[in-house]
Amino acid sequence: MKIKLFPKFLIFIILISVVPLAVIGFVTVNINKEMLQTLMLEHHINITTSLSSQIDEKITNIDRRMSFVIASQRQEYLSSFEQIGILRNILIASDDFVRASIIDTEGDEVVASNPKFEKSPPRPKNYLKNKFFLEIKKSHTYLISPIHYEQENPLIDFYFPLANNYILKICVSLDSISKIVDETRIGKTGSMFIVDKAGRIIFHKDKNRAVNFEDVSGEPIVKEAILRAGAGSQEFVSKNGIEMIGAFAPAKKLGWSIIFQQTKKEAYSFVYKMRNTATVIILVALFLSILVSYILAESLSKPILKVIDVSKNVAAGDFTKKVEIKSRDEMSDLAVNFNHMITELSHYTRMQADKLSAIVYSINDGLILTDENNRIVLMNNRASEMLGVPRDTKEPLFYIVKNEMLVSAMKQVYEKPEKVLEVDLSSSKPFFVSVSTQIITDSNKRKIVGIIFIMRDITGIKEVEKMKEDFFHGITHDLRNPLTSMLGFLKFLLDGSVGPINEKQKHFLDIVNKSSNRLLGMINDILDVAKLEVGKMELSLVQFDVKNLAERVCGSMMSKAMEGKLELSCADMPSTTISADEGLIERVLINLVGNAIKYTPLDGKVTISAKEKNTDVQIAVIDTGEGIPSEYLDKIFDKFQQVTGRSRGGTGIGLTITKYIVEAHLGKIWVESKLGGGSQFIFSIPKGLKKNEKGEICV
Repeated sequence: MKIKLFPKFLIFIILISVVPLAVIGFVTVNINKEMLQTLMLEHHINITTSLSSQIDEKITNIDRRMSFVIASQRQEYLSSFEQIGILRNILIASDDFVRASIIDTEGDEVVASNPKFEKSPPRPKNYLKNKFFLEIKKSHTYLISPIHYEQENPLIDFYFPLANNYILKICVSLDSISKIVDETRIGKTGSMFIVDKAGRIIFHKDKNRAVNFEDVSGEPIVKEAILRAGAGSQEFVSKNGIEMIGAFAPAKKLGWSIIFQQTKKEAYSFVYKMRNTATVIILVALFLSILVSYILAESLSKPILKVIDVSKNVAAGDFTKKVEIKSRDEMSDLAVNFNHMITELSHYTRMQADKLSAIVYSINDGLILTDENNRIVLMNNRASEMLGVPRDTKEPLFYIVKNEMLVSAMKQVYEKPEKVLEVDLSSSKPFFVSVSTQIITDSNKRKIVGIIFIMRDITGIKEVEKMKEDFFHGITHDLRNPLTSMLGFLKFLLDGSVGPINEKQKHFLDIVNKSSNRLLGMINDILDVAKLEVGKMELSLVQFDVKNLAERVCGSMMSKAMEGKLELSCADMPSTTISADEGLIERVLINLVGNAIKYTPLDGKVTISAKEKNTDVQIAVIDTGEGIPSEYLDKIFDKFQQVTGRSRGGTGIGLTITKYIVEAHLGKIWVESKLGGGSQFIFSIPKGLKKNEKGEICV
């Protein structure tokens, strides 16, 4: 999918301006939110910690004062009057003391009360069944009772052992703590309460809940406060399903937990307000950034889009359009330079067009340029003469050409550009043309934008070929026929048909016979090369087994191999059937084996092998001879080529004939050799060769 320039600029500028702003804003809001939430929780912790410190300090002070009082009382027996005096002194020592009493060993008490709390002292009690009295008599250590209420006044009792098993009981009012709990509030929902070890409320702004010691041990914040030994905070959901935050701290002297809690919504209301305000500010900033980005992207892309529009006209060949950009920056310079480039390009295009016209119209071949719809775009003078049509015609090519053979040839090369076809246009005099095409594609080679038809006058080449053919026909009659007659007469002389001859005469006649046969073979080779070059060699395709052919060649060449004391073998060849001209393939093998025997030293080895592949059969003649120098590997198959200094007789066209025969079968031949390491002559014949309706060899 193609994205236009303006959206690209806009997206890019927005990304580099808006995205960092949004990220920084988001991170900043979150950091501030977390910081404020942390501060809020710390504030709650400080509230609870402060009260827990006050409670512990209050208990410590009571312990300290009572220790001093107890230490000053050393008498083993105290009269009632003396006991009352001690109790009054104790009550005077603190405003929080409600009453004080001394309990004797029998559980009877002498009690005195603080007028601040009670106008007259309560009636004395007997403590023989009081568990604190019984326990302190055993342990002789002071004890603190659980909190209890008298007319909504929170009280707590301290039991101190005295001399001679007397017990001092102090009832202390915790109304100051209750007031702190009542007065400590934040907002509408932030409040404090205190629970004992069992999770029961002992102080609360709602006196009924404290007086009734309401069990709240199931609340998450209470559970956490009881389990943990120190102060802490947490967010939680109450049993009523309300999201809360809370803090707690222990009153270690009494085993209580001071808890402060507030709804999360109210506690973090300032955080939410700040986040909303920050979000609005960020959104406004984002909007302004996008607006500025839009204006900037438009100012950058608009001049470029103008250049693109004009460049499209230039690409279409229209050099009249110019870029107009009115600005005071580099874009104005770009427009000036681009317009100058258009002017120069226009001059250069006209100059190149003039050169191209001069080349096209002066060339001796007929050139026709058509578009992808086969409509003529350009035609030179030579093509106009060949077709007999006006040069400036713009009609479809196949429509204006009247010769059916020429139209057929053009259509074939149009469909298969690799083809080159010859067409006979002769009338009163010979006229032959070759037709070929060149496809013109775009820069990506995906779309055809035009076709060039090339018509070349090959009349002269055809006349030369005919002269060559006539010449070889003359050679056939003027050289081969006399030689054939000579060989016939030599045969009569050698077999004594015309009279007896002596041994010396027979020797000379044998020499003449061998030389004549060699000369006839050379003439036949030259004629075969000529036939193969002009495609006149007729192939007779038959199915035959390559192994049988190789064995037959080995049999016929065995005597020559034995003369050179060589080993000739084809025993390891697989049985492979191909379709080819058996006689010509045999001639190829005989030529290759003959050369291998000729250039392999004594006690060497020559082997014929074959290998079947997916599409062809490869046959190789391998020898242990001298090898071929690397500079001859590419030209060893050329006519009359022989390795310098290794002439063993012959014309030097045996390998040329071999190459032409293999290529006539649509095959390939090559040599692999290393000097001093022997040679391998390998040729391949495609599988499934056949003749088409025109008698041409095809696969």
